[in-house]
Amino acid sequence: MTTHNPEHTPGKYSGIRVRLIQLVIVSWLPLALIFAWTSLENRRIATSHQLEQLEHSASAASHNLSALINNAMQLTSALGHNPGLLDAQLCPDITAPLLSQYSGYANLFALSPGGELICSAIPADSGQSFQDRDYLRRALGSHRPVLGEVTQGRLTGQLVLPVAMALRDRQGQANGAVVAGVDITSYLESLVELHRPNTTLTIWDEHGTIIARMPDQLGLVGQDGSDSELFQTIRYASNKEPFFNREGLDGVARVYSSAVWQEDGRRLWITVGVARGTLLGETQTTFYYSLLLLLLASLLTLSMAWWLGERWVHRPVVKLYRSARRLAAGERGLRFRLQSGANEIQNLGDALDDLSLTLERHEAEAEQAHHDLSQAKDRLEERVHARTTELQDASDNAQQQTAILARRNHEISVIREMTDLLQSCATLEEAQPIVIGTLQTLFDGSRGALYMLRESGNMLERSSVWGGVPEDLAEHFNPDACWAMRLGREHLYRYNDALHPACSHLHESVKHSCCVPLLAQGKTIGTLHFILPDDGYYAEQSVQAFIDLATELADSIGLAMANIKLRQALHDLTIRDPLTGLFNRRFVEEVFEREVARNRRHKQPLSVLMMDIDHFKRFNDTFGHEAGDVVLRACGKLLREIFRDSDLPCRLGGEEFLIILPGLPMEQAMERAEDLRQQVAALALHHDGQSLGDLTTSIGVASWPEPVDNHEELIEQADRALYRAKEGGRNRVCAVE
Repeated sequence: MTTHNPEHTPGKYSGIRVRLIQLVIVSWLPLALIFAWTSLENRRIATSHQLEQLEHSASAASHNLSALINNAMQLTSALGHNPGLLDAQLCPDITAPLLSQYSGYANLFALSPGGELICSAIPADSGQSFQDRDYLRRALGSHRPVLGEVTQGRLTGQLVLPVAMALRDRQGQANGAVVAGVDITSYLESLVELHRPNTTLTIWDEHGTIIARMPDQLGLVGQDGSDSELFQTIRYASNKEPFFNREGLDGVARVYSSAVWQEDGRRLWITVGVARGTLLGETQTTFYYSLLLLLLASLLTLSMAWWLGERWVHRPVVKLYRSARRLAAGERGLRFRLQSGANEIQNLGDALDDLSLTLERHEAEAEQAHHDLSQAKDRLEERVHARTTELQDASDNAQQQTAILARRNHEISVIREMTDLLQSCATLEEAQPIVIGTLQTLFDGSRGALYMLRESGNMLERSSVWGGVPEDLAEHFNPDACWAMRLGREHLYRYNDALHPACSHLHESVKHSCCVPLLAQGKTIGTLHFILPDDGYYAEQSVQAFIDLATELADSIGLAMANIKLRQALHDLTIRDPLTGLFNRRFVEEVFEREVARNRRHKQPLSVLMMDIDHFKRFNDTFGHEAGDVVLRACGKLLREIFRDSDLPCRLGGEEFLIILPGLPMEQAMERAEDLRQQVAALALHHDGQSLGDLTTSIGVASWPEPVDNHEELIEQADRALYRAKEGGRNRVCAVE
């Protein structure tokens, strides 16, 4: 028979309490592992995000530099055919407006073949020489824009990257060069995201020379870094490693990312470096704080488990154990009810006290337990139903997000297609159907109009409409009549909304509308006016999505329209005479053969008038050259007014004019010439308060195919008829013999 020691008690560090602590540790361990893994993953994601931002900064810097250089090449290529840049008087009138209109350039100037300064968009000493610039020599020998070395501009004192293009005459002879200086200093200052501590941006040429750096407290610009480990890594390993740790030329260890710009064999490397402590410091600190919090939470949990195990488990069990041993030893009158401890232990004491309860009490308890089980089952079913509803809502939300992403992808694809098409348009008339088609595709259910700002800036004119007839769309209105034009951003109008007033140009029947300005390079060139339906757009998320899409589309349209207007303006500079506004000799050379071919295709005649102002030298000698300009401008205005839109009046040079008359035979051409002679004679011109006297003109007329059967001699025959008119006493019209 086993003998029991009544004084024996459970060990302090064994038994129920130790097992309880072990259970807490086992339960807490997965949570601790999940917390530690989450901290590590957050650190990895944060580190990856920082590195992606670094790579984006390098890519953005390279993209911006590439855009500046490509725009400079397009500008100099367009100006390379403008003979006015070789004229020291006309040149500033061309370069100065372009420099003020387009940002990103330190200067725009023209050079002679010998390197002498012809003109500059900014005031400069005309005696400066650029003969030593290598880009001048290469530009004179090339038919494409060339890129120079980054230097400190002699005219501006800023760090510039010159882009040069030869100025050539009609025979292809290089008579000089036009140079656009890309402002590298402003380019570096514009990279705001790089203005953070311990961050550097460096531009290297293909030989390893540092041509620009921000910041540059140590004066490293201009130094040769080709032998440095940093440049060797950039040159040979940057394509394989998007990020790398190296020591910079200033001795500071950084994480670097690089991008390369390349054009015609010329390469520039752009590197962005951030000190590793700056890049990853906050991430590391957060990680260490997370680990410290995990350790403190673990210690607190174990301490609480120890204390609770002692108070609620160990002490009551020891007391119950001692009472049970005394009962086994024969002691009577004992009670097992406990005042403290876990419920289960207290229930055990109560069970020993209630050992004599009747069977009816047990049956009642069994019935109550069955009732409790039924209630628990009902509550469980309710929770299952609630959870099922939550899962269904989550599934519906996921489907909505998928639909939103699909719609957004479609919008991006449509905008990209529109941008590609607009970049290929030569005129605004070609671009407008593309813009309207895009608006109809993206904004189904709305309608509206595209308004373009006049060159004078005092009126917006309706250019195109979409989504129906324009009976409630104004044909034109003042810019102040539109809140979007005033604010410089989108303006949404809702009926009876006092915080969003209606624009003055709205028709009274319009209840909901939105105006979005077309902005390009800080200037407003027009606006998009939307008339919205009464339903479907006015949930808050729908309104914001509509505004975001309309603003994004307006930005793309505004930039594309501005580029088209710039190309048209540059083209007009090459084919228009600036004094009279008529077409120039270059235009005649481009269009004459085309007009002959068109009239031959339609079997129609073609006539030309060769006109010369009689005794024009007398006006210059008697009244001065300004009076001669008054005469030329008056003749140019008269030619533009009296001839048809299909006729082509041109100024060949000096006082000599050519008028191309498609579709007119010899007889009608003679009538038009006589009418022109009479209207010129009727002009009464004054200059500086005095009359310039009588003005007469001599005109020669020639027609093809009769009497001139060779179109190549048509202008020459008209010129001979002009000379016959002059020899016959001037102030008359002579036809070809």
